[in-house]
Amino acid sequence: MPKRISKELARKLGEANMLYIDRKFAEAEVIFKEVIKADPRNADSYSGLGLMYEEVGDNEKALQYYRLAAAFKPSQFLWERIAELSQKQEMPTQAAYSLNRALKKNPHDIDMELERARLLSEGGNAPKAIAALQALHNKHPEDMRVVRAVAQLHYDLEAPDQAAAILRRALQLHPGDPELVNCLCEAYIAMGEWESIVQILGSEKSLFPDLSAKLAVALVHLGEAEEAARVSASVRATPVLDCGDLHDDIGTAHYAVGAYTAALEWLAPLKNLEAFNNPAFKLKMARCLRALGRPAEAIEYYKQVIETDSSAEVRVELADIYRATGQVLEALGVVDQPQAGPEREGPPLLHYEELPIVVEQDPRLVCAKAELLLQRSELAEFVATARPVLDVVCSFNFHKRRKNLNRVRAEEIRSTQGAPVPEDEQPLEQLTDFLFGRRSKTPKRVTSSPAEKATWTGEEVYDIIDAERLYNIALQSCRSLMVLGRHTEGAALANQCLHISAFPKHNSDLRSLIVGIAMSAQNWFLAYEPLREEIRAHPDDVALWRLFNLVAIKTGSFQRNSKFLARQSAKYPSSVPLGIAMGNTLYQHGSYTNALDEYLRILPSAPNESLLNLLIGLAYLHYALAKSTRQPNIAIVKAFAFLQHYARIRVDEEPSEVYYNIARAFHNLSLFNFAIPFYTRVLEAGATTRQKPDGANRDLSQEAAFNLSLIQRMGGDRRLARATLMEYIVV
Repeated sequence: MPKRISKELARKLGEANMLYIDRKFAEAEVIFKEVIKADPRNADSYSGLGLMYEEVGDNEKALQYYRLAAAFKPSQFLWERIAELSQKQEMPTQAAYSLNRALKKNPHDIDMELERARLLSEGGNAPKAIAALQALHNKHPEDMRVVRAVAQLHYDLEAPDQAAAILRRALQLHPGDPELVNCLCEAYIAMGEWESIVQILGSEKSLFPDLSAKLAVALVHLGEAEEAARVSASVRATPVLDCGDLHDDIGTAHYAVGAYTAALEWLAPLKNLEAFNNPAFKLKMARCLRALGRPAEAIEYYKQVIETDSSAEVRVELADIYRATGQVLEALGVVDQPQAGPEREGPPLLHYEELPIVVEQDPRLVCAKAELLLQRSELAEFVATARPVLDVVCSFNFHKRRKNLNRVRAEEIRSTQGAPVPEDEQPLEQLTDFLFGRRSKTPKRVTSSPAEKATWTGEEVYDIIDAERLYNIALQSCRSLMVLGRHTEGAALANQCLHISAFPKHNSDLRSLIVGIAMSAQNWFLAYEPLREEIRAHPDDVALWRLFNLVAIKTGSFQRNSKFLARQSAKYPSSVPLGIAMGNTLYQHGSYTNALDEYLRILPSAPNESLLNLLIGLAYLHYALAKSTRQPNIAIVKAFAFLQHYARIRVDEEPSEVYYNIARAFHNLSLFNFAIPFYTRVLEAGATTRQKPDGANRDLSQEAAFNLSLIQRMGGDRRLARATLMEYIVV
């Protein structure tokens, strides 16, 4: 209970109040503060100062003094003043609290309850707002203000189904209430329940224009355009100034179902109205005109939109129109944006930790600009533009893989030891450091809204850029780097893209690209791993195996190749190309017996494969020439049996090749009398080949002539050997 004040302080308070009434605020302030100095708990002085400061427009000080007054002497008036001033200063939570205190003095004030619920919702405390309104609705189920407030809150919280349920119950108590019907139709529109709207309004003979518009919207979505036109006649008859929003609703419905001509008929009359001079309406007009094939008019609307709303989506759409009409430079001007940070040039970033984890430009604009530059064949600029987005995506996938590895390893430890392992301990840190280089920290996700974003993470790039489009940009970037002669950089980028989780179905294309880049740069070691992966995916592809054999020979890593081929042989024992590759590896390193075993193992699968028969014949021949061979004659007979079979299969396709290989076999055995006729046949076949316009067969005349000259020189006929060289080799 507040204590009584002295007569002197009471006299001063009365004097201060009279000065306040006479609007002598400065003098009143002095006296109020003197009273506070004498009695710091005097609520009337604080209240008087609050009124005075509110009168002069200093709401911040007024709020402070009102709060002090309420602390010492709470009253409904003070809490209502605090609530009102808190709202003016955009403090909805404090305003809601103040109204809650005021309601304790007057718990039956429905308007105050509704206002408190609104403030709770505005302050982000939707559950409390719903609970307060639901309790109020239970107390006053027939009060239309409460029904509308509860339904509106559910509607605002994107729960139109709950709003509709409340409105349906209210409509049972107040059947035919036009306001309730209107609100219920709005809820059904948000839910997309067009048939429910027709059930409510379809039987009505005469409707208000706003209900006619809602019925027309439902009919449009149900595909009944003619009926919608009949129903909306009353809206057309009403002046546009009085029902512009209804025109907009019906036009938007036609736009949503792709009826752009009808949409434009409803929207066009609104273009000169001030209420519709906003970016959202102009964007709708622009998209309608674009869909109707009127690019020039659409461009003008898009330009007006960009003046007030330069969002990436709008700029990309305008750039697409410019691009479609051949105005590439104008399109570049629309999507261009300042370079955020220094442009990265030079060698590629081979460590994932060196890649950025955010891109400081809108990825939609970056991709649009990159595609335009590619269209203009400005490859260097295209790569420089696309790289930031690709780097961020590669970085995100690296961190995601590392996190998954850590989780798997943690689960393994937990299952074996039975003890929980904190995720942040990163048990695979040493392994991932070995695989990917130095340590790095997992990027933190940026949570700002798209409209306010200054940076974008790889995960957010995935959300707004289609994976197929991202892949095409990545693929073209790699190809452009290859064309620009930046082979190492192109291969590194392609290798990074291999690990992007959104590209699994394109991994074969990326690996083929890496192989192509490596072959162009003659970097055989770079081509080795992608080729191995391709062979794992396509073990029966002969062309791949031939390419792999070439790369394996160039890299010279016999032990590595042998282990890989042995593992593949165990998986695909019937694969002929794999067996040939395995045999060739053994053959190359002088293990003729093991090579023969491998060749003969797969011979039943391909008895008429010319290359296989040739390889078996040559393996037997080299085996026969080895000093450790006990029965070389038998090996030689077997060798020529397979060579003869090879000749029968291949002679019609490549006679020069067949004759040359048989001649070389006799030559190695020093059977010169048998070798010379076959070398001569190669020379004759070579002359025939040179006369053919298509040059389909390979000409081995020079090789045959050189070997023939060696035989002639060994026989002592140097003049004939020189003549052979002069005729077939010297140009």
